[in-house]
Amino acid sequence: MFFKEGEIDCEKFETAVLFASYEERCTNVAKDLLEKGFRGTICVMFCNDLPLQRTETHLNQIKRLFESRHSVIPVSYHNPIPAIQFAKNFNSARSALIDVSCFNRGNLFPFLWASGLGKDKTAEVTFAYSAPEHYGDWLSADYDEPKNIVGFAGGWEFARDRILICVVGFEAQRALLVIQASEPSKVILTVGTVPTREQFCERNERTVEAVHGSKNYEIREINVSDPNLCERDLQQIISAFPSGTEINFAPLSTKISCLAIWALWLRDNKIRLWNAQPKNYNQLNYSKGNSAPRYFHVVWTDS
Repeated sequence: MFFKEGEIDCEKFETAVLFASYEERCTNVAKDLLEKGFRGTICVMFCNDLPLQRTETHLNQIKRLFESRHSVIPVSYHNPIPAIQFAKNFNSARSALIDVSCFNRGNLFPFLWASGLGKDKTAEVTFAYSAPEHYGDWLSADYDEPKNIVGFAGGWEFARDRILICVVGFEAQRALLVIQASEPSKVILTVGTVPTREQFCERNERTVEAVHGSKNYEIREINVSDPNLCERDLQQIISAFPSGTEINFAPLSTKISCLAIWALWLRDNKIRLWNAQPKNYNQLNYSKGNSAPRYFHVVWTDS
């Protein structure tokens, strides 16, 4: 498979899956779909185990946009089961647009796994992403014990070497916890290139340096704004290791890089993914503003 970025034809989609959150950008794709004449149904997921005032405001905005053509799906930041249950019903949809902008990783990856996307090569699937203009001084704190993401626990085969490719974002402590928990024999930290904002790249570099510290971690550059180029860059890192090496990922950067890692996993289900779920988010100042939505249509191939 590969991702083809471009404009969308809303008549192709029966369903759009959105994720309402405390970030104002969570309404951006909904507004764009309405302007483009989307006539399908809207499924709005939201987490009901965090303070809801800002999330409810955005959720109600989306509901008003689509009046009677919406359904609301409560899920959890700390328990992927509700998202998995919804995804198992969702997998019957023949055509869908999925906005990944404000999905948290603990729901996004289990949702993709349980939906069966990638198994049915005839489905019309497009991913939407709207980047913020600014991020807050801090994003999250106080993390759950790192663990394998549901559905992405790898092959559980004996391997002499365990490699962790930590796709670093802005949260140094989160990355360090995953490194410690996964007990890798080698760690590769990635610096994201071609950011949506230049200051994002500078901040990412500072975070990587904080994680790197005095440890002998290798640092590699990857493209985090194009899912195809990101997948290519990560595949090049993987290909340097001999067959039988256990490949682990910590997908902590952009949601676009998360889509690239999901595409890699579709090629090799032995890849293992890790996450350290935050207990606290900077809900009042996580991000500000938003950019025009980008749309990535999935093109299924056998190669």
